[in-house]
Amino acid sequence: MPISHQRLVRYIYHHYIGIIALATILSVFAGFFAAKLAGNIKTDFADLLSDDYVSVQELNRIKARIGGIAPLMVVITSDDLDAAVSFMQVLADSLEHSLLISSVSRLDSKKNLLEKNRLLYMDLEDLREVNRRLDEHIELQKLKQSPLYFAFDDEEEQVLDFSDIEAKYQQDGAVVPEQYRQYFITKEGNGVILRLYPAGLTTDVAFSQDLIDHIDQTIAAIGPERFHPSIECVYKGSFQNSANQFTIIIQDLKSTALYSIVGVLLLITLFFRQVIGSLFITLPLMMSLTWTFGVTYLAIGSLNMITVGLFAILFGLGIDFGIHIFARYREAHRRGMDIEQALTVTVRYTGKALATTAVTTSIAFYSLLLTDFKGFSEFGFIVGTGILFSLVAMVAICPAFIVLAERLRLVIPIRKRSVLWRTGRYPKPWATLLIGVVITGYSLYHLDDLEFEYDFSKLKPAPPPNINKGSLPQSLKEGRSPAIVLTESYDEAMEVVRTVEAIKAANGDSSTVLNVKSVYSALPQDQDAKLALIADIRALLDREEGLFSESERAKLDSLRPYLDVEKLTLYDLPADLTNEFKDKEGNILNFVAINA
Repeated sequence: MPISHQRLVRYIYHHYIGIIALATILSVFAGFFAAKLAGNIKTDFADLLSDDYVSVQELNRIKARIGGIAPLMVVITSDDLDAAVSFMQVLADSLEHSLLISSVSRLDSKKNLLEKNRLLYMDLEDLREVNRRLDEHIELQKLKQSPLYFAFDDEEEQVLDFSDIEAKYQQDGAVVPEQYRQYFITKEGNGVILRLYPAGLTTDVAFSQDLIDHIDQTIAAIGPERFHPSIECVYKGSFQNSANQFTIIIQDLKSTALYSIVGVLLLITLFFRQVIGSLFITLPLMMSLTWTFGVTYLAIGSLNMITVGLFAILFGLGIDFGIHIFARYREAHRRGMDIEQALTVTVRYTGKALATTAVTTSIAFYSLLLTDFKGFSEFGFIVGTGILFSLVAMVAICPAFIVLAERLRLVIPIRKRSVLWRTGRYPKPWATLLIGVVITGYSLYHLDDLEFEYDFSKLKPAPPPNINKGSLPQSLKEGRSPAIVLTESYDEAMEVVRTVEAIKAANGDSSTVLNVKSVYSALPQDQDAKLALIADIRALLDREEGLFSESERAKLDSLRPYLDVEKLTLYDLPADLTNEFKDKEGNILNFVAINA
């Protein structure tokens, strides 16, 4: 049944107040959901993939079982390291029972573990070298006790020396006083690091924001200035990055919306030479945008890194409809038609053309719904819906605002033009055509130069500049988002670790792998062989103790505490070394984390 444009306009003309009121109510209702949508922006590109993919299902299964594996690190720097440590202890006590944090790690338990079991953590070849040097030294001392032994005059005195092996295992970085060695110390040695293991996921932007806000409030309540005026706290890690990205995106959305609205209002005002014209073009469009994002919240529930900027795009697409409607109305009104007649002509001809344009364009965008990639399908749904709502707003709501403005005598009367802007033939048509052909040819020639950007991390907003005085040591640096490899045993896990480490070493500085580890990475390798060597060394020292000089015995006595060791298991490791490999029930899992 064809639409009666005259009846539609007559209804709008006589019920414009009710139409504006109804549109306003719908906008307020939809705006409630649109506001929720603004607070649910997903910054994880894994959310752009279809839930039907096996990889996505496995990822969701890992997330459900493991949760977050990356810690949030609070870097506390101060001119007085004692004050920084004291503040860190108080902050750790305050956060230990927080529902947002599953565990707190204030001590570097790995240092204590390595110190106590240093021989187990040595390379097997180095331990064999220690055993070999002891054997050779003992054999030499036995030879010296023989009456048949004589030394050459130029023969150097051989001493028992392990300094080269000890130097190999000395840690690089700032020299840390002994009283601070049990803590995580910044690379510069001017602060301590508190590691927090949150109860949520880095992909949950709202959780990351709540977590950062909670810690901010806790720090403010404690008052770091009470400990030392130079204390500064900065967050590091994936949770802070997620919160930063969310903040930057919201700021960009606000600034983009402001610039687009002000810019469009200014241009329309200059073109039509009246402020009111820009208002009753922009207001219906703003209403349609609230409807669009309200429906988006009900249908999808969130925005992603691709759809987050659609406000400005839809604003630019929808404003065209309003400009055409108002320009055609002014033209009809200039010809002497009254308000109703001018609106009838506008809706009948311009509105019909706009409807055809909107429907065909929305169908083109709706075709993206057939794609598995959510970045495209959700983009198509939002833009297609937004164009249709913009059409409805401009054909039904914009005329109602025009009638209201005319009744209030806010529209500036238009004087009839006696002269057209330009008459005659189009100047130099062949030159225009030639320029178009050249530009088209150039574009086609370079079409193959376009490449797809596979590194989605480059699409994320740049982090704010780091002005903190302290930086993380290399051992605490993590990648953006680790790749997880599920394994079933120690052998499988270590095989994956060795393979990735070999690839990393082969690629050198160009490698994209920062580090790779499993829960077994914290355990010494080749423990059985090392324990056998340690037992041989212990027996050798006990049996041949009398062959060593007094200075050598003093040196070896310092080694004896490290000879009394047993095989380490996962359950001998400190909790902070296994936290990131535990599921939500506290069970240690077999998987490998590859940080890039």
